[in-house]
Amino acid sequence: MQYDEASFFQLIKRKLLGYPLSLDEEKCVKDMLDRYADARKLYCDLQEALSNEDVSEYFRTRDLQAGAAMIIERSKSRTRKIRIRLAYVAAASVLVIVAVAGFFLLRKSPDVAINENAVVFQSHTGEKYELPAMGGRVKTGEAMLLADSASVKIVHTGSSDNAGTNILIVPPGKRYTLILADGTTVRLNAASRVEFPLVFSGTRQIRIEGEAHLNVRASVERPFIVHTPISSIEILGTEFNVNTYEPGISRVALTKGALRVRTAKESLLISPGQEAITYADRRTEVHLFDSAVTLSWLHDEYIFNNERLENIMKIVQRRFGVYVVYQRPELANCVVAGVITKDMTLRQFVDYINSVCTLKASVLKDTVLINEKK
Repeated sequence: MQYDEASFFQLIKRKLLGYPLSLDEEKCVKDMLDRYADARKLYCDLQEALSNEDVSEYFRTRDLQAGAAMIIERSKSRTRKIRIRLAYVAAASVLVIVAVAGFFLLRKSPDVAINENAVVFQSHTGEKYELPAMGGRVKTGEAMLLADSASVKIVHTGSSDNAGTNILIVPPGKRYTLILADGTTVRLNAASRVEFPLVFSGTRQIRIEGEAHLNVRASVERPFIVHTPISSIEILGTEFNVNTYEPGISRVALTKGALRVRTAKESLLISPGQEAITYADRRTEVHLFDSAVTLSWLHDEYIFNNERLENIMKIVQRRFGVYVVYQRPELANCVVAGVITKDMTLRQFVDYINSVCTLKASVLKDTVLINEKK
């Protein structure tokens, strides 16, 4: 994807003003920040111009003209390192005016009212619900969703198949468990989603993006198939972990039972203790895996052994729901070993990185800045 400054600016404007982005839009922003220095610079500059102080004061006063004038004036005064062109600052001001003018009207719309930090269930009819729902129950079609803060269970209440595709979306910073109608458990890591029918008819099929650990209810008559962006996994009854965080790569680590990984060109049988790494552009590789490392996220920990900082910070992005911006790309090459523990805060982790790498990491709102140590 090529960097388009105008389109990227529209996305980060919405994000910095508190409007939720879709999963695809979030991925686009992350990709631009990872690949293009101009995108990182624009993001930091606009974040400075539209500080939380400005926006919060604007919402408190509800004075649209005063709010716009205030933001423009403060943006002009921040000349020390801000290089945003006047057109961008003016555009941001116009967006704030429109946003505040329509704020109280738009909150009535289900699409706008959904909290971007909430676990969201989207039914096959297009309705969206934050989970856990009020009272812990959601009736959709001929099924009931029984939800609490950690999981949702699908209970079929009718006679039809309800074969349409439903989606469960887990945002960065959270984990959630889906219990399917057949009893299969899907434990989803942060920034992941699963597509599934409310009730299976014949072969059981779901689709996963992100990372999940599955405990599949055995059924010889009804095989279970997990689709990823580049492969399919066929199971009878088993436990395994699937990870599709990296574009063009699918990792399947088998804990129990047996499964088969299929692509357009290959079909491989995997045994317990093995991990199949499928690539979009080359043959699948099979290796033994360290369950203490691969499955550490199930215990709310992340263990890394001599990993590049870039790979570790991708975990940090998902766990804490932040962006990472490098002053220079080569700073991402620092090699680190350690653990992100269950109770570790973002600032504690940043302090740890500063102690083991020759760089300076800092936190600015929802962004971790990686700079050279002076």
